[in-house]
Order: sequence, then C-alpha cells, then structure tokens
Amino acid sequence: MSGVMNPLIYNIDFLKLYSGRIITNIGDSFYFIASMWLVYEVSGSGFLTGVASAAFFLPTTLQFAIGPLVDRADIRSLLGASQFVQAVVVLLVPISIWAGVFSVWIILAILPTLAFLNQVTGPAQTKALQRITSESQYTSASSAFATASEAIDFVANAIGGLLIAFIGVTAVYLVDSLTFVLAMVLFLSIRDLDVETDSSPNNTLDLSGYLEDLREGFEFLRSSVIFPLMIPAIVANLAIGATAAILPAFAAEHGSAISYGFLYSAMGAGMLIGSIVTPFLKERRSGITVIWTFGCSTIAWVLSMIVPWTVVTVVLFGIAWISPGIYNVIEDTILLKTVPEDTIGRVRSFTMSISMLSLPIGSLLGGMVVSVIGTRPTLLALSAGFGFVAVFFAAHSELRRLDSLTAIKHTAG
Repeated sequence: MSGVMNPLIYNIDFLKLYSGRIITNIGDSFYFIASMWLVYEVSGSGFLTGVASAAFFLPTTLQFAIGPLVDRADIRSLLGASQFVQAVVVLLVPISIWAGVFSVWIILAILPTLAFLNQVTGPAQTKALQRITSESQYTSASSAFATASEAIDFVANAIGGLLIAFIGVTAVYLVDSLTFVLAMVLFLSIRDLDVETDSSPNNTLDLSGYLEDLREGFEFLRSSVIFPLMIPAIVANLAIGATAAILPAFAAEHGSAISYGFLYSAMGAGMLIGSIVTPFLKERRSGITVIWTFGCSTIAWVLSMIVPWTVVTVVLFGIAWISPGIYNVIEDTILLKTVPEDTIGRVRSFTMSISMLSLPIGSLLGGMVVSVIGTRPTLLALSAGFGFVAVFFAAHSELRRLDSLTAIKHTAG
C-alpha cells in the first residue's frame, strides 16, 4: 500500500481524513457483522436476517436527498457530528442487553439509524477528499480510500467474528462506540476544510434552492458517463444485498461465527486487492478492465459454491470480490475528475442512491429465497449478478470504450 500512499504522505489533512475513514470503517464493520449474527442467533430466521440487512441498506437510497445539504454544510462539523451520534446509538444495544430488554426489534431500529448517518458521512468524505487533494492525486487518493475500506473489512470482519465467538457481541458494540469517538476527533482536527463555499458564504447550512440543487445534480449525472455506470452497479448490488442476508445462515450451517467472520473477511480481502492493483491498471482502458475482471470473478464465485472444502470456498469467494474493488476505484476516480466541487456532494449522493437501491431489495429476496432452496444454491445463483456486469459492459459501446483513468479529462470547478 506504500506505493499508493507516497504522493500523499506529506498531506497532513489527507492523513487525518484517511485515518478517520479507517477508524470509522472499523466501527461500521463491527456493528454490521455483530448485528447480523445477533439477529440470526436470536431468531434463527433467514427471513428476519434479510429484513435486518434490508433495514441497514434502505437508507442508502436516500443519499440523493442528502447531497445538496452536504454541498452547503460545514463539512468538518458534519463529519464530526455524524460520528458522535453513531457513538451514542451503538451503545443502545449493550445497554438493552444489560437491562434484559433486548429484542430483534432494537437491532431493526438501530441499523437504519446508523446507516442513515453513514449516508451523510460518505458524500462529506468525498467532498473533503476533493478539497484537500490535487487533481494529480485523485486516482491515488481514491485508491487509498478504497484500500482503507477493504483492508478494514478484511481485518475487522475476522476480528468481529472472533470477538463474537469468544467474548460476545456486547464487547463488539463497546469497542464500536470508541471507534466513532476517535474518528470524530480526527475529522474535527482537519484544518483545510475551513474554507467558504459558494453555496454558503458564511459556512452555515443554507436550505434555499434545495430542490433546484437536486435537479441540477440529477441533470449533471444524467448527461455524464457516470449515469450508465449505475446500471451494472444496480444489478451487482442486488447480488451483494442478498449475499449479506444469506451469509449468517450459510456460516451457521457450515461452521460458526468464526467462519462467518472469515467469509466476510474474504470479501474484504478480495476488494482490498482490487483497490490496491487499480492504480497499476490506470493506463489500461477501464471498460476492458471491467469486462475481464468481472468475468473472472463470476467463474471464481461459481467454483466457490461447487467445491466441498470450506477453506477453498473462502479463498475462491474472496477472489470473486477483486473486481468490485477495482470497479469502486474506477468509478470514484471518474467522479472526482469529471464533477465540479460545488456539485460533487449531490452528484455523489445520486449515484449512491441509484446504485444502492437494489441492496435492500436483494436482502429481502435473499432472505425469502434461502428458506426455499437453501444457502449454497442461492449463493450460486447470485453469481449471475457479477456476470451481468461483464456482459453489460461488453454490450454497451460507450462503456466498452471507456478510456484509461489517466486519459479521462479533469473538470475544473
């Protein structure tokens, strides 16, 4: 990862933002894996696990409404406040357990609350990243951000599974709260976010023109190359949402909370590898890269569900997730290069809302289908989602000819 970080190593504000992202991602991984396992352990229901997963993913569809607020808000204060509230909310789970009043419904209420706060954090971090880095650093910065996310998924999911198995979920939530506090401190210490915005001269939240901002954000998105990128993302996320709902039941049938942690770690490891290698692929045509990487991932996913050995299943399943890691960096780099700073919050929010719409739907469908045909057949069928991405890029002329990341022109603003 050092090769990715070298151009940015002297940017102190980037290092603070980067460190805060790492720490808050630890918190995200811990509470999600703990919550999904806790729901399945208490209820024994794949359907309720699907409902919990859908409750977590549903707020992602609201990012389009948050974008204009991010473009007009004090980014540093927004990042700090979102972390503080999350630190408080996650404590409700251990408190309810200690008080003897815990139920699955508490998780179903907390998950969408935390997820909604994440919808503020994501666009705010993207805007902060654009503000504190130069155009020549965008690909490296995007890769570093994605690498942080996937590296933490890789490590934190494994640790989360071990903590659940050997210590219990209460410890996971307590550590979780602390991570959000630490991230808050880092975000609040970033100095270069103290700049005035065109939308809000006094750096205060101005809601005038909110609907017009929404319209402008969507119109920009619709006329850009980013828009067709949303279609394969929707289908892939349908498979991802269903997978998130099914993995607890799959792990329970074939192991324990430890194997659950390792399966999620394999996903993170695959996406981590994808994030790391993308800067080395930036001279290659992005469309062709997506086609052959998602084609290979589809094959790996199918093989992971066919082989009878758990270790091989985990390894192949991880390989299948290399292509989404590559795709995320490609999409984020295109976003940073082609969207002006004064609109990036709302455009980023629209892209997230559109592409993430299928996550809760996939979770609900996955929870229902798994009770009918079983976990392994359902996961095997879901590989078609990644296959669709490769086929769609191959069939769509604009995406197939998508240029290299270095050749894509930067938009000033």
